[in-house]
Amino acid sequence: MRRAITTILILTLALMSACFATGVDTWEAQTSGSTKQMDGIFTMSPAMAVAVGFDRTILKTTDYGANWAAKKAELTNRNLYAVHFPSASIGFAAGHNAANNWSYILKSTDGGESWDDNLDSSTDIQAIYDIFFINDTTGWACGSISGTNPSIIYTTNGGTSWNNLGGGAGKPGVYTYEGIFFVNASTGWVVGHDNGTSGGKIYKTTDSGSNWAAENYPDLKNADRLFDVYFINATTGWIAGYIHDFGVGGTNAMVLKTTDGGANWTTNNSGLTPSFNAVDFIDANNGWAAGFGNFAEVEQTTDGGTTNWSNVYRGATNNMYDIDVADLYNGWAVGGNGLIVRHKVDPTITSIAPSTANQGDTLGVVIQGTNFLEGLTSSSLTFSASGVTVNSLTRDSDSQISVNISIGGAATTGLSDITLTNADAGFVTETNAFSINPVGVTPPTITSITPEAGGQNAVGMTVTIIGSNFHTASTPEVVFRNGGITVNSLTNDATSITANISISATAATTWRTVSVQNTDDSGITSKNNLFKVNPAPSISTLIPRPSPVRISGLAGASGSYYIKGDNFADGAAVSFSPSGITATSVQYQDAQTLIAELDIASSAAAGNYSMTVTNRDNGRGIRNNIFSVTLPTTNAEASELYAYPNPWNPTLVPQVSMQVKLSKVPTDIKLVLATINGVTIKEFEFTATKEYTHVLWDGITSIQEEVPNGIYLVTVIDKGKNTKLGCIKVMVVR
Repeated sequence: MRRAITTILILTLALMSACFATGVDTWEAQTSGSTKQMDGIFTMSPAMAVAVGFDRTILKTTDYGANWAAKKAELTNRNLYAVHFPSASIGFAAGHNAANNWSYILKSTDGGESWDDNLDSSTDIQAIYDIFFINDTTGWACGSISGTNPSIIYTTNGGTSWNNLGGGAGKPGVYTYEGIFFVNASTGWVVGHDNGTSGGKIYKTTDSGSNWAAENYPDLKNADRLFDVYFINATTGWIAGYIHDFGVGGTNAMVLKTTDGGANWTTNNSGLTPSFNAVDFIDANNGWAAGFGNFAEVEQTTDGGTTNWSNVYRGATNNMYDIDVADLYNGWAVGGNGLIVRHKVDPTITSIAPSTANQGDTLGVVIQGTNFLEGLTSSSLTFSASGVTVNSLTRDSDSQISVNISIGGAATTGLSDITLTNADAGFVTETNAFSINPVGVTPPTITSITPEAGGQNAVGMTVTIIGSNFHTASTPEVVFRNGGITVNSLTNDATSITANISISATAATTWRTVSVQNTDDSGITSKNNLFKVNPAPSISTLIPRPSPVRISGLAGASGSYYIKGDNFADGAAVSFSPSGITATSVQYQDAQTLIAELDIASSAAAGNYSMTVTNRDNGRGIRNNIFSVTLPTTNAEASELYAYPNPWNPTLVPQVSMQVKLSKVPTDIKLVLATINGVTIKEFEFTATKEYTHVLWDGITSIQEEVPNGIYLVTVIDKGKNTKLGCIKVMVVR
């Protein structure tokens, strides 16, 4: 692998994918036609790639991997480990000639269609494991040791001749190097290992390889190995390999990351596979790594490899040796026994304009979405309605196509599905995406909808559609595109429709096209992106304030609670089932936190309660059995008594909170503060109405003196029965 750094509209693609992608995202094994071990892959475009492997195997595809063609006759003992194209026509493949134990380099000048192996090979490297060119003439290669010089060579004449970097001061050590990468003509990195005495090696050059400086990661162990390096710019890069776990006698895949050009490296141990052999990124967040465990594996990260790697492909019991991706949707990985797998993401459709036409019309339609691949033709787009012909299709970009269609005079009227199929067989079907009106019928029109959004899991939500020509002789039909929204009932007049709808908890959170059809004459209209489904709130925990975490309450008590979760909105309401718990107020803190004041009725039944958070858009989040109610005892008891902070420094925290949990409320309480010798210095008397009751003390005695440092006793007394409920110690330390 080793793609040159190119400018890609990754941010746009990532955002569109996050908002709209609903298709399949997978890695699929392809038929390579070879059983040789494949060690290198280079992606030239989403449709085109070249793969190399053992016995001089060179394969090329131009149709997204549907077919792989051999581009060089196989030759035993000529094993190729790496391939790189600095331009569309010039490419290099490199490896090992076992016949003479020298490195082996081939060159293509026609985009990989043919290969010349009469290039100068080098005795300075026994085998080349990686090769990288910054342009058609200047490149570097690295590999296994042969002699006393570093196993790195370079060319400035397009591979006609190669030179060794030479040893000595300012040069890399004499080690085996597995990966090399340059971000420009002067700055590059090489990684490798020394076969067991001091572990992985990282070197950087800023003068085209004349001088190199070690960038050793301090946590690398003697048995650790580094196999691949990739940078997206001069500061941010990754290294793939494995870290040896001497404690269990095995290895774990490892990715090193730098954000300062290699001055410092952090590590992430994926824990999913014993070794990463290759790594590739398209931006600071989205990356993939290939390796092996008991299976050939591909893993993906969406956070720059900082914390999270997840398995996206696990194949047969073969190693995975290289990976190269073109963009967020397309890429390949290769491994043993001719294994080639491709990243395949279905296209998505986000808008169609116009989305309404009449029988007999011929018109242009613009379709927008994601991952529209090269190779689309008029046959790639189909309508479920009979009588619709796609006359032409132009791929404007990977996010837009322009089509010209003719609608027959007898075409099926009403709503039609649209299916778009990419050249790699990935497809998307948009249901109810296009409206066809009968000839001579005046269709209704849609102006607006109120509200414009609803949340997942909404039940019985009312929306009003404003427009014109809504027939009243029979009830119109209203359809929300992409499913997940049910119209329960509706009423209308000529200019408005009031619909009662429910939104599935799993409805896609996207903008929806809304269609209205008069059922008496089949006149129909659609309006794109009229209604949006928002994510429902989710509830994770319920935490009392300021008590420790608990999920229970006492009948007849009240309290203040944090509700933790996600997707909360300002104005959210909180309710409980069964009845007996009332949220008297709900305060919005942020999308992850609400503060609710809860009253538990004295008549509330003992047992578990479920909580529902309902946003203003009617989206609901439900957490079952999140709270339990217990019945009060006859006599008050203090099951918990504590002070916070403890020890307490009044100069840092103005007040200490002394809190008691009571088994019966209301209860008249006396709280007595005394010295360790039992001398009373302060008393508090009050009626406790909440199960958790706290008292704040500022460290001042009843005679307005500041207490000195020391240990003080806090005793809780039931005044009515004159019984001691509990006692703790508080340490004052300034």
